[in-house]
Amino acid sequence: MPRQELHCYIIVHGEKPDSTCSIHREFIRRLDKAIKYAQKGTFDGIIITGGITRKNCPSEASMGAEYLRDKTGIPIIIEEASHTTIENIRFTKQLIAQYAPDTLTVVSSAKRMFRIKYLYGQLWPEMQGKFIFVSSSDSYSMFFFALEMIYLVYALLDIGERFIPHITKQLFRNG
Repeated sequence: MPRQELHCYIIVHGEKPDSTCSIHREFIRRLDKAIKYAQKGTFDGIIITGGITRKNCPSEASMGAEYLRDKTGIPIIIEEASHTTIENIRFTKQLIAQYAPDTLTVVSSAKRMFRIKYLYGQLWPEMQGKFIFVSSSDSYSMFFFALEMIYLVYALLDIGERFIPHITKQLFRNG
């Protein structure tokens, strides 16, 4: 758990494990990017987000923490209750809000970054100007990018995930 003096974090967004419950290669790219970025500055913690998004697999966050173990001396904090990107942000905000962070470096894939920036601006407006967004390279197809645009439109219409969150979580995150 974070200590009172922590103020600069790296947040790494998880990725659904592959069908064999192995850590997804795109998630590894994000974690590696976070390690490289952490070596360039002073950070008080790396927060890894992501709950159980594939049945009978560990949480995304716990898989990420295991991958990072022994690769960095920075404390690792996991947020593993979330199932969607919106929940990743909300639950991370709840997790560290009491510590008044100075900067948040957010790591995700390049094709997801447009939506990530929008969501952080909407869900964490009090941190506006204190975010640093870092993209990891990805091998996602244009189909994935098209899905990201659909998710963005959904967020524009229902950022509170009130209307159809159960259906979307079942369709997109827990297969």
